[in-house]
Amino acid sequence: MLVSGQLRICCLLRLARKQGFPSLWQQAAPQRAFKTLRERGAARWREGSGGDAVRSGRGGRYDSHPGQREQGRERGGNGRPMAGNGGGGAGRLFEELRGEALYGVNPVLGALKAGRRKVHVLYVQDGLETGKRKDGGAVARAVVAAKAAGGRVEAADKHDLNLLVDHRPHQGLVLDCSPLEWSTMNIFPEAPAALRAAPAGALPVWLALDEIGDPQNLGAALRVAYFLGVTGVLCCGKHSAPLSPAVSKASAGAMERMDVFSCASMPRSLTQAASRGWHVIGAGSEPSAVDCRGFKLSRPAVLVVGSEGRGLRPVCRRICEDVLRIAPAPWASGAEREVPEGVDSLNVSVATGILLHHLLAGDCAA
Repeated sequence: MLVSGQLRICCLLRLARKQGFPSLWQQAAPQRAFKTLRERGAARWREGSGGDAVRSGRGGRYDSHPGQREQGRERGGNGRPMAGNGGGGAGRLFEELRGEALYGVNPVLGALKAGRRKVHVLYVQDGLETGKRKDGGAVARAVVAAKAAGGRVEAADKHDLNLLVDHRPHQGLVLDCSPLEWSTMNIFPEAPAALRAAPAGALPVWLALDEIGDPQNLGAALRVAYFLGVTGVLCCGKHSAPLSPAVSKASAGAMERMDVFSCASMPRSLTQAASRGWHVIGAGSEPSAVDCRGFKLSRPAVLVVGSEGRGLRPVCRRICEDVLRIAPAPWASGAEREVPEGVDSLNVSVATGILLHHLLAGDCAA
């Protein structure tokens, strides 16, 4: 009976193959290939030594952390979409991808305006009705800018673009371009020199992001830093989310327009900043921290923000001259209200925005 059943299965498989039905292996192949491509990617940078801050090149590897969904650059590697149902135009896009797939109107337009990336191909969603969109003019400008930068402009199916960017919101634009690298911080500038270079009446403020591994948080922090006009942004080279398309999208393209510096050791850089006259200020939530509403800034400062999960590392906290906290809204009686568990703290990018706005406000400086 067992032999008879096996022969019957073999006959059915031969009949299905003869009639052109794809095998289960062929049907699953494109999905396996796309999954492999999504899981590939590494952020690379070079840690410089000596001299002033310079634009970095390629170098070491960023080690991803378990549980962090978007780590590394989503770039095509050696794995390619295999033949079978579902490959189609998306397989061709993967095959032809020369850099990384930057997606979204603001990141793409920002990258083309900044001119810091090598442009290969701008993919525009086929049948995109720009006349009905408020960003329709931006799409047209992106097409003109891509051609001016020496890149090709091609129409692509929406489904293929969805697969190329792992179903992230591309808004009809995907740019095949070179990766954006870190700028390397070797020596922190002298505070007096930074003060002389700042606009009249303004105190320079740097933002130091210590091990911000979530791309959404990093991108949102870069967006608020660019909007509020910080002097510079410094990230810890290790255990930081790379400058990926996901970060650029979360920053609304601000990442494309600003230098983001990387250091080999955040504690060493903060110690150097303190020795050069900078007021190193940490962000915390403990009751012993200073309420930011009563804090007055009197000299150039560096605001240090830690990851949302564990906050500021003790090795960095010890270097901070002051630690600021954001108090929740008071009740009518004047006492701080009791905040339920789960909302007893702020998202790291929101806290960064509040503290930066306070430090950079005109009435904050003594």
